[in-house]
Amino acid sequence: MIKESLFWKFNTPENKSFSVVFGTVHLNFQDKSIVDKAFHLIDGFDSVFTETSLDSSNANVLLPHMRMKELQRWQDFLSQKQLIRTRHILKKVYNVEVESLEYLRPLIVMSMVQANYLNQGAGEKLDQVIWNYALSQQKSCDGIESIYEQIAILNSIDLSYEFSQLKRWVKNISKMNRNLKQLMEYYKMQDIISLYKHSRRSLGGLRKLLLDERNLLMAQRLISFHNQKGGCFFSFGAGHLSGQNGVLSQLKSADCKVLSI
Repeated sequence: MIKESLFWKFNTPENKSFSVVFGTVHLNFQDKSIVDKAFHLIDGFDSVFTETSLDSSNANVLLPHMRMKELQRWQDFLSQKQLIRTRHILKKVYNVEVESLEYLRPLIVMSMVQANYLNQGAGEKLDQVIWNYALSQQKSCDGIESIYEQIAILNSIDLSYEFSQLKRWVKNISKMNRNLKQLMEYYKMQDIISLYKHSRRSLGGLRKLLLDERNLLMAQRLISFHNQKGGCFFSFGAGHLSGQNGVLSQLKSADCKVLSI
């Protein structure tokens, strides 16, 4: 398997036409050659699927689940010393006044802060760019996973685990920032094997829930949609592509023909 590619195509024994798979990054990414290639490939299909539907109505469905339970705040899970240190570090390193965000789940705040750190906070994330372009070309757009499936995954993560990850992040902030920058370099190089290894390490105890189980589900959905529609454009996080249980391996295990583009 050629590892330096974000773009793949596959077909199934039941449907010999090809669908395209594009590994995205959930950040604002401006590499024109990659974005233009994705647009060109989208032009060849009637149906486009992103990881989940990015219809604006979904944001309103998701928002309540990004918050902790009513009246819960970070101070309920962190000691006073830990809370003061967390606020200080996030202000010093990221210039973030975290007090205004302490009603949100830690995983949500970490994701927001990390995106801003990479100077990717402004503008649309690559997933949204793909979605908007497909709509502008009058493609049929939908999600591989439903917003309710993603909400169920989020709600299944124990808050105590999220706070343990927050404390680990604050304690190792310099290392975490180096890892973030390295992740973006892997993506620019289209090195999906290193992206997978990085994602797997960073997920820790959530690997099975957020990676392995979802990889199997997404591969099954890709095959189903492909067979129904006779070829589609699929996009989802590049960390799901590679690995023994990655989407590409799952497709091969289902007797699909899988080729890099």
